[in-house]
Amino acid sequence: MFTDHSCQMRTVCPEMGTFVDDLRFLHVCKKILIVEDDPLNRMLFADVLESEGFTVAAVMDERETLSVARQYRPHLIIMDIQLPFFSGLTLIRQLRRDPQLAHIPILTVTG
Repeated sequence: MFTDHSCQMRTVCPEMGTFVDDLRFLHVCKKILIVEDDPLNRMLFADVLESEGFTVAAVMDERETLSVARQYRPHLIIMDIQLPFFSGLTLIRQLRRDPQLAHIPILTVTG
């Protein structure tokens, strides 16, 4: 578990199988995958993160997420929870079932 009082995020810790509130993502994440169907939101996330020195990959179709994540190997996934083809919750379940991707923290957003 990572701790940094300047960064408050809530995510599932795969090792513990529970929520963890204090994570030092900003110090360990270098590659971030954005899953967002809205072009403006996708661009906004990418611009802000890249300006802070992160490497960003983005997918607009959630059906591509698993294959892109396996290839890109992100340290963090930022995902819209309301996606056009299926729920973000369904996608989270798919990511958690994949042994290559289950350890990746996921930050969900919605508009």
